Amino acid sequence: MKAVISVVRETSPATAAFWRVEVDGTLLHHLRRLDNGFPFPGVDGALDGLPEVTALWQGTKPEKGLRGAFTSIHGGTPAQGHLWGFGRYLLETLLGGTFWRQLKARCPPNESLELVLEWDASEWELSRLHWELMRDDAGFLAEQHAPEVSLVRRVPVSKPFQARAPIDLRVLFVVGTDLADPRIRAGAEYLGLLRHLNHQQKSLHHRVLIAAHGEDLASAVKSYQPTILHLTCHGEWDSIHLKPGREAPPSEEREGFKRWSAQDLYQLLQDTGVPLPTVVVVNACDSAKGRPPTPQEDPTRATAQASFAVELAKLGIPMVVGMAGEVADHACRLFTRRLYESLLEGVPNTPVDLGLATTTGRRAGLQLLAGRHSTSDWAFSQLIIRGDTDTRLELKDVGQASVRTRIANTFRVNHPFCDRLEAFRDFERWLDSGRSEWNHFSIVGPAMEQPPVKYGATRLMNELAVHALHSGYVPVLFGFPEGSTEAPTTEKLLTELYKKLRDLRNDWGVGAAPDSQLRALLLRDKTPAPPLHPDLDEALTLGGPTDPTVLRLALAMDLAALAKDTQCKGALLLLDGIHTWSPALSTLVHVLEHRLSFEGVTTPVVVSCRRWPGHPQADGPIKSLLERATVERHDISRFPEALEPLIYNQYVLLREPPQVPNPAMPNVAMFLETYFRDLVKGLPSQLHGNAGLDAVLKALGTSKMLLQADDQATMKALLRGTPAREGQGS
Repeated sequence: MKAVISVVRETSPATAAFWRVEVDGTLLHHLRRLDNGFPFPGVDGALDGLPEVTALWQGTKPEKGLRGAFTSIHGGTPAQGHLWGFGRYLLETLLGGTFWRQLKARCPPNESLELVLEWDASEWELSRLHWELMRDDAGFLAEQHAPEVSLVRRVPVSKPFQARAPIDLRVLFVVGTDLADPRIRAGAEYLGLLRHLNHQQKSLHHRVLIAAHGEDLASAVKSYQPTILHLTCHGEWDSIHLKPGREAPPSEEREGFKRWSAQDLYQLLQDTGVPLPTVVVVNACDSAKGRPPTPQEDPTRATAQASFAVELAKLGIPMVVGMAGEVADHACRLFTRRLYESLLEGVPNTPVDLGLATTTGRRAGLQLLAGRHSTSDWAFSQLIIRGDTDTRLELKDVGQASVRTRIANTFRVNHPFCDRLEAFRDFERWLDSGRSEWNHFSIVGPAMEQPPVKYGATRLMNELAVHALHSGYVPVLFGFPEGSTEAPTTEKLLTELYKKLRDLRNDWGVGAAPDSQLRALLLRDKTPAPPLHPDLDEALTLGGPTDPTVLRLALAMDLAALAKDTQCKGALLLLDGIHTWSPALSTLVHVLEHRLSFEGVTTPVVVSCRRWPGHPQADGPIKSLLERATVERHDISRFPEALEPLIYNQYVLLREPPQVPNPAMPNVAMFLETYFRDLVKGLPSQLHGNAGLDAVLKALGTSKMLLQADDQATMKALLRGTPAREGQGS
C-alpha cells in the first residue's frame, strides 16, 4: 500500500497556514513555520499531550528546543531524550497521531506501507529534516513490522510515469580518494560488503575504482556500463570530491581534489554515450542534506538550495541514495549490505522494492551493538526517486545465473580474503581492455623465502576467477597441489590440464568434448586413436606431442571450444604458482611466448609466480617470462602500512564470531592495530592459524574491548520481524 504525502506552500500563507499537507491529493491539515524554519502543527496545543516532545524545549520556546535537538541528532550522537522526542515531533507534525493510526489500520494484512514524501526542492526547511526518524507509540517506523513501513522521498517532475525495463545488475564502486585516508574509512563499507556476500555464497558483478578522477570514471562507465554507480568519497551539500584529473589546474593539485556538482557528474555520464545508471549511491557526507539560506538571504524567498542527491534525481537519475549527515561505519555497512542482498535474493523478472531494502538496512543500523537509541546515523540514508519512477527495480533473468553462482562457490574458502584492491584494479583494466588478447597478466610475489612466509597469491587468484566469472568468462584456475612430491613433467602438465577442462565441462553441464585435442594428444598411441585437427596434425610433424607449439595449439583449441559450449565471451586461463612447476616450467614459458588463439578466439592468461634466485631451473624461465614486453606485472608483498588498520578491522569483522571494537572505548582501535602489526607483520598468511593472534582476540573479546557483531544474525532477526518494544528515553 502506498500513501503519497505532499507538502505544498500556501500562496498567501497566514501565521498558522504556511504549508498544507495532502495525502493522496486530499487535504489533511495545515502547518505553520517557526521563526527558524521548523514546521509546526497549525493547531495550538497539538503536541502538549506528548511529554517526550515537550521535553525538547522544557519551558523555553519550541524554536530553541527543536534547534538543539536537531543539532545533536545531525551530529550522530543525540543527547538524552532527543532521538525519541524529535522522532515523535516529526510524525505528529507531518501526519498527526490519529491519522497515522488510521492509515496503518487501512493497510491490508501482509502488505507493506510505503510513505512517499514529496515537496518542491526549494523547501529547505522540510528537506533538511530526518523524516526517517519518525516514531509513534510502538517505536520508530523503521523498526516496525505490522505493517513494515518504508519511507521514500520523491522529486516532483512534469513527465508522466513510465515503467522501466529490467536491468542486468552491474555495480561500479568508485572511491574518490586513497583508501588510506582515515576520513573515508567509514564510507568504504563495500570492502566488507563484498566479503560478506561471498561468505553467504552470493556474488556481486562489480568493478572498483580507487583514487578515481573524472577520466577514470568516464572510461569505466563507458566500458562497463554499470546499472548501479556507487560513489564513496568526501562530499558537501552541493558536490562530491574526486581526485584531480590528468590536466588539473594548480588550484586542484594543491587541494588534492576536484569538486563535482550534480550537473557535472550527470554531464559526464551522458557524454559517455551509454545508458545512465538506474541507481546512484552517494556515500558522501551531507550529500542529501541541502543548504539552508545564509543570514543575508530572506528565508521566505530563498532560492532553491537542493542537495547533490536531489539535483541528481532532478536531472534524470531514477533513484539516488544519499547521506543527510556524516557517513558512519556500522550503519553504512549494514545499510549497503541489505541494499545489495535484496537485489541478489530477488527472483528474476520480479520487481525488488528498494524502499523496503533501505528500511531493513536502517533497522539493522538502529539495533546494532545495543546502541539503538544513542546514535542517529542509521537515519541519515535517504532514498530519493524521480516523480516519473518508483522504488521497484526488476532484474533480467540472466541465462546460467544459477550455474555461475554454483561455479563461483567452488572457489570459496572458509576464511576471509584480505583485500588486494590494487591488484583488482589492474586486473580489471587489463581484462576490460583489448590488451588482454595480446598481453598476459602476472601476479608476482617477492623472491622465495623460508616457509611459511606467503603473500596470498593463491587466494587472490581465486577471487580473480570469481570476478572473471561474473564478467562473462569461464575461468580455468589451474595449479599443482602445494607440497606435491611428484615433479610436474610436461606430460603430467598435459594430462592435468585435460582433466581440469573435462571436470569444468561437467561442472557447467555441457558434457565432454568429443573432439578434445588435449585428449587426442594423450591417446595418440592408442588404437583407435581419436582424430586430430588438421592444424594440430601438421604441427605434430614439426615437433613431438610435448613441443610448446603443439601444446599451445591443442590448449587454445580446447579453451575456445569450452568458451563456445558454455556460451561465455571467452575462457580465462589462470595458472597459479608456476614457479614450482619445474621441469615443466620451461615448456610452459615457451607455450606463453605467443597468444592462445584459434579461429579468432584468444584466451587471456593470468599467472602467479615468485622469483627463485637459489633455484636456477625455476628462476631463469620466470625471469625470462616477466621481462617480456607482452607481460603486464602486478607485484604483491606485505600489506601497505597505511592500509593495515582498514584490513585488520575488516578481518576482525569477518572472523567467526565477527567482532568490532567497542565504541565506548576509544583506544581499542589503537590497541588492536598494535597487536596485529606485531603478530601479523603485514603477511596475509599470518592471519590464519596464528595461535598468538587468536589468543589476543579471545582476550580482547573476554574483556569486552571487542564486541560481537553478528551481522548475519542481526539481519535474520530483522527480516523475520521482532516485536516492537515500548519506548524509553535514550
